[in-house]
This record gives sequence, structure tokens and C-alpha cells, in this order.
Amino acid sequence: MFGNMRVLITGGSGSLGHQLAEQYMGKWDMIVFSRDEFKQSQMHSKYPEFSYVIGDVRDKYSLRSAFRVHKPEFVIHAAAMKRIEVCEANPWQAIQTEVLGAKNVLDVCHEFGVPVVGVSTDKAVKPVNTYGISKALQEKLFINAGFNCVRYGNVIGSRGSVIPMFHKLVAQGKPLTITNPDMTRFLMKLEEAVGLIDKAMKSEPNGHVFVKKSPACTVGDLAACFSADVRVVGERPGEKLHELLVSEDEMPKTVEEDGHFIVTPKHQGGKRWEYGSHNTDRLTQARIKELIGEWLPGSQTVPSEI
Repeated sequence: MFGNMRVLITGGSGSLGHQLAEQYMGKWDMIVFSRDEFKQSQMHSKYPEFSYVIGDVRDKYSLRSAFRVHKPEFVIHAAAMKRIEVCEANPWQAIQTEVLGAKNVLDVCHEFGVPVVGVSTDKAVKPVNTYGISKALQEKLFINAGFNCVRYGNVIGSRGSVIPMFHKLVAQGKPLTITNPDMTRFLMKLEEAVGLIDKAMKSEPNGHVFVKKSPACTVGDLAACFSADVRVVGERPGEKLHELLVSEDEMPKTVEEDGHFIVTPKHQGGKRWEYGSHNTDRLTQARIKELIGEWLPGSQTVPSEI
């Protein structure tokens, strides 16, 4: 994509930042903006050619300083509080990061004339928890400002996700705990998330939400791929049985193309139906194992959690 372009990534020391670094090394001059000095130091040792800025999207001054010094030409806004239970227990903290932080990013991008793409989640569709509600508001801010977003579900192997957790529990000889075996969740690879961002960046900024069609699995089937010792502990506050990527109210405004949905601000004449983890392509246990093989017990190439 854009050769030698200076791209600032908020929350850039996380899983997505590492994947972007792998994919665009030598093509982008990346500016990693985050508040985690330890993760930045680890990332710097692996990618010393990039620029690193300690800052917080809640602090507009730190954003302005990064823009003045490093002069980004594009921004990917990935900074977020992502753990549902933490956001439920600390709603004001989530709002400050997801909503006020996003507004700061948009304000500074507008001030410096820099385009931005926002990273959202399936939890933002018909939200029932603090994380989803705050990300839905973040989407509205981006759309209202005329910038694009991407929206996707669970990314395999990302920090704090269930797959690395299952792997660790099995390695420790502990049982797996799940809340409801019939819950369904989307699964996608990290490189697919990056491809979706690439698509949104290449498209005209016009307040569209880009969604990649993804398969899903039941939590029970996912756990069974790791161990036979699985215990059901009951649903947690803020959990849904199924997740949505496009709601029935959004679908009439949605264009379908090339394995993607694009939610637009205007009516497109489409029919009302919802695209969720309950009615997408359902992964069998055999296909789940193909997708997550490197994380399964006995694998010799287990990646480190980022």
C-alpha cells in the first residue's frame, strides 16, 4: 500500500500493531503510540526502525506532541480497553478511553489534516455491555466525522483472548472453564483483520463501516479441541449468547461485495436481516483445529501471546 508513508497507530504496541509491523515493515514508517512502556520496549527490541511515543488517547496534549514531532500521514485508531469484565466494573474508565479518547484522536486528526480509520468490534452491534456501548458511540463519532471504521469479532491468539488462555490452562494441567457451551463467536486471523484495515484505508473516507464475513464456532466446540476436561460455570454479566457484525437495521444501508459488508450512511435498498455468529458459516471441530493448530496441545510452533 502507501510506500514509505508515516502511519501512527494508537495502541500500537498491542496485537494489531505487531501484525501491522510484520506486514508493512519496509513499506510504512510506523509510529507506535501507546501508554504501555514495557510492551513498547519489547516491541522496540524487535522493530528498532520504528518510532515509539509514550502517550494516552485521553491526553490530547500527548497526541498533539506526537503529531508535531512525527508528522503522521495516516492514523489507525486501535487503542481500547477490551476486556468486557473490566469495562463492566469500570464504566467511566471505558468511556474515557473508547469515547473521549476517540474524540481526541478525531480532533487532532482534523487539526493536522490527517485521515484516520477506527477499529471497532462486533460487541458494538446491539450492545449489551459497557465495552460494546462505548465502541458503538466511538463508531458514531467516526461516521459523523466522515471517517471509515472496521468492525470484526474475535481475533485468534490476540492478547487476552480465550485461545491463549485455553492453551495455558492445558499446559498447567488445569480444567477449562466456559460460561455456556452453546455460545457462538466469530473467529478470524490477525492478518485478516489487517487486510480489512487495508481495505478501509484504501477507500474514500466517507463514514463507512467495513465488515469481513467470518466463520464462527460454539465455545463448547472450541474448548473440546483443547481438552476433554471442560467445566461450565455460567454466563458472566455483559455476555451475549451470539454476536452480530451487521444488525437488521443496518442491513438496508449495507452493500455486499467480495466477502465483505460495507455499512453506509444511506439506504441502499437491501433487505432486513442480521448477520451474526448464529447464522454465518459454522466451523466444525476439524476446521477449528486447522485454524488454531499452532495453539493446540502438542504443537511445536506455539506463538507467543502479544
